[in-house]
Amino acid sequence: MHRQWSLCVLVTESICKRPWEDVARASLKAGADCIQLREKELSGRELLSRARRLRELTHQHDAALVINDRPDIAALARADGVHLGQSDLPVEEARRIVGDGVCIGVSATTLDQASEALRDGADMLGLGPMFPTTTKANPGGRTDGSVAGPTLAREVLTKHPDTPHLAIGGIGPDHIGTLREAGVCGIAVSGVVCASDDPGAVVERLVGAMKS
Repeated sequence: MHRQWSLCVLVTESICKRPWEDVARASLKAGADCIQLREKELSGRELLSRARRLRELTHQHDAALVINDRPDIAALARADGVHLGQSDLPVEEARRIVGDGVCIGVSATTLDQASEALRDGADMLGLGPMFPTTTKANPGGRTDGSVAGPTLAREVLTKHPDTPHLAIGGIGPDHIGTLREAGVCGIAVSGVVCASDDPGAVVERLVGAMKS
């Protein structure tokens, strides 16, 4: 079983107030144990360059690196994981690219999607959206635009206990208690950290809340 991360920061340059690398570095210093590179518009060459830079940074802090959408970049950068959405490559095909040692995460907005992803060989689940978010136009991928909420986490983790997971979507420090009550052990955040003037301080609050 792959490692259960506690706090993953999704780094997207367009929503960062500070340079993206500074945000990643501050997050790692403050205790984030995973960084996910989420850039949908970059060229493959630039994406690989950033991935390799983040690989160096995460190694320095004994943290993990996950690449969003791109198994090829994850393999080339020797990342710890790749995260797939419902419309990305199937898990089986991604596995051919990254091999057995790399964590494959899959986004799930329903219990059925979560169960299917695990049957297909996913190692980790991204569960959400937990709360409303402005990071995506349709953050959860739900056709009706609805928010899955902490109930989704409770349902999935009741049926699939001990499954590595990250709750995602509109999460801030004030939400941690509710998520912990639902059984959540790991969270993924983006805007609350990237759009902050002091991303390290936000990560410290999140890390502290997850440990309490």
